[in-house]
Amino acid sequence: MNEVIEQFAQISAEIEVEHVQARALEVAERIFGAVAGYVVLQETSPKVTHYRGLDRELLKQAAQMPEFRSLIEGEPVRVERPTHPVLNLLRPGTVGVSLALAARARPLGRIVLLLPVLPENTKPLLLGFATHVALGIETARLRRATAERSEQLAATVHALPNPVVVVDEGGHFSIVNGAASELFALTTSFDIGKPVLGRLTPELEALLGQPADGEIEIVLGRDPHVYRASSRRVTTREKVLGRVLVLDDLTAQADADRMRADFIAVVGHELRTPLTIVRGYAQTLAARWRDLAPEARRQAVDAIDTSSRRLEQLIEGVLFVSGMEDSHPPLDLSDVDMAAVVAGEADERVTVSVPETPVLMSIDRAMVEAVLYNLLDNARKYSEGPIELELVEMMESIRISVSDEGEGIYSGDIAHLFERFRQVDSSSTRRHGGMGIGLYITRRLVNAMGGKIWCESRIGVGSKFVFDLPKTPPVHAG
Repeated sequence: MNEVIEQFAQISAEIEVEHVQARALEVAERIFGAVAGYVVLQETSPKVTHYRGLDRELLKQAAQMPEFRSLIEGEPVRVERPTHPVLNLLRPGTVGVSLALAARARPLGRIVLLLPVLPENTKPLLLGFATHVALGIETARLRRATAERSEQLAATVHALPNPVVVVDEGGHFSIVNGAASELFALTTSFDIGKPVLGRLTPELEALLGQPADGEIEIVLGRDPHVYRASSRRVTTREKVLGRVLVLDDLTAQADADRMRADFIAVVGHELRTPLTIVRGYAQTLAARWRDLAPEARRQAVDAIDTSSRRLEQLIEGVLFVSGMEDSHPPLDLSDVDMAAVVAGEADERVTVSVPETPVLMSIDRAMVEAVLYNLLDNARKYSEGPIELELVEMMESIRISVSDEGEGIYSGDIAHLFERFRQVDSSSTRRHGGMGIGLYITRRLVNAMGGKIWCESRIGVGSKFVFDLPKTPPVHAG
């Protein structure tokens, strides 16, 4: 009996459903003398999932016979004599014993054993055998389901862009995704199962060690970023299984908040200056109109006009940026001589170089003039010497450059030149004026026309802003 119990235990110890079925038919051969057998599991419909000692083609034929179903239905233990058509086809002269497989009162299927003789007084043993087979199948399925959930959880965690660390109840690494591995210099294949202590920061280890959920803000990384670290318990009804640590990068949000605050401050400053001029001259004209000489009146009116135009430019700039965030500005195309447009920008500081022959192309002239205005205005603000404006015609595009002899720009700052509401030096807002949207608008306009823009600069030498425009309008034009 001990040997039988040990054999039955081997069945339920298998970890895969396929192995449970194979072991069950092997044990049936040793314990009951079965010469063959097969397992039918109930999935969407009854299906033979494993067999032993049978010809595959004959088993397929048998499964199509009407009598096949009688072998996989009925009472927990069903015995069929050798005259049964299915048995006569599969293994003539054998007796069929069909055992119901059920776990937690849920039917799983049947195991059918083909024996050389009719079993006597073995019904309790056969029922015990069927119980162990069903237990093994159900346990293997639960293991597989648990493994699949764990794999899904791990795949989900690894797919997250946020750094995520999962620890077990003993404080050992359970899952570490790629972002966390990079941030904390962990190796997922070697650090899983090792203690967390000493591998993170004292603040994060304390957060993971506290009994309640919690969160902190912390600065991490070689290139310091601000993170919100959240620790949450992983629990069942009975106990805590571990904890998960998720880090949200707040750096972009902090930069956006700071940029927004700087922009509000700059807008306030920029609007206040022309408003103060308009109000001051308006009050002066209202109070002293009769006392002022005609020339003084004209200067006051000119100052009001200039400041009101400045206000209009500021407001239009903000509205323009707001309106172009999610789409390309529409293009109003017309045939334009770009050489004439560029040549028209010459003045006492701006020297122009253009081809001698017309450069005709279909383009939005207003957009081109806005780009030239912003680039020349930028050069005038940040340099005091001459400015060179050059147009070069190429095969499929034109190239326009604006060069100055100003202070130049650090290479690390060039990447931020065309960002919204950004200036290279916050002090330049007060020194030169502006809200940091001129170059941003310029880039968006150039992109809308299908072109590209960049900056070349050397400290102490000057800067050169260059943009290319295709001669063929982009597809969204019109």
